[in-house]
Amino acid sequence: MKKFLLHIICLFFIIESLDAQTTYQWIEKGNKLVKKEAFDDAEVAYRKAIEQDGNLPVAEYNVGVAKYGQGNHDKAIERFLKATEKFESPEDKAHAFHNLGNSYLSKQSYEESIEAYKEALKLVPGDMDTKYNLAYAQAMLRKEQEQEKQQEQQQENQEQEEQEENQDQSQEEEQQKDQNNKQEEEQQSEDGEEQNQDQDQGGEEDQGEKKEQDRPSQLTKEQAEQLLKMLENEEGKLQEKLDEPEGEAVKIVIEKDW
Repeated sequence: MKKFLLHIICLFFIIESLDAQTTYQWIEKGNKLVKKEAFDDAEVAYRKAIEQDGNLPVAEYNVGVAKYGQGNHDKAIERFLKATEKFESPEDKAHAFHNLGNSYLSKQSYEESIEAYKEALKLVPGDMDTKYNLAYAQAMLRKEQEQEKQQEQQQENQEQEEQEENQDQSQEEEQQKDQNNKQEEEQQSEDGEEQNQDQDQGGEEDQGEKKEQDRPSQLTKEQAEQLLKMLENEEGKLQEKLDEPEGEAVKIVIEKDW
């Protein structure tokens, strides 16, 4: 802000020497308002001066000062650019370029601010404020570039990690799939063996039942004794029948049809 005020004061004497009292009064009023940081009212005063003299570079420049104070850096850039075109003296142009660099710097447009400061130093090489601001802008640009590089590296590392994770996940899924297939094959093999064993066991049971059916049933001791008694009784009856005298012979007549 100190550079803005010095530049305005220098131009006041130029305006006063031209006997532009009305224009000078508006600019002086605007300068006082800038010192009070009443930037909106200062802009109004500077615009009144422009209405008095539309070709007055200092009024254009001072509107840029007011816009900068309001925080409207885009509009300040527009005014300072016009001032660089309208000013004729190297010092005035250098001030305009200096403040143009400040406006770009406030927007963190470091490359643009560096170019503006370099233009100012071409016109006034010994301006220490401009040299300091140039060095600061260059340092901020390097810092920004390093941060961007780090972010890019982090992004690349993250993408590489995600790619490796996806590959690992794919391998795990493939291994799990192979393992599931192997388990299914083993299960099918076990089911087939169990089925064959069931069939073999079923055949053996059928053969065992058949052999059991073919095998004569065993008699209990009581049944055997009863059977022996029955046989002895039958044998006794048969012997008695054989001992009885024979009766008359039975004649059998066989008829022949011839």
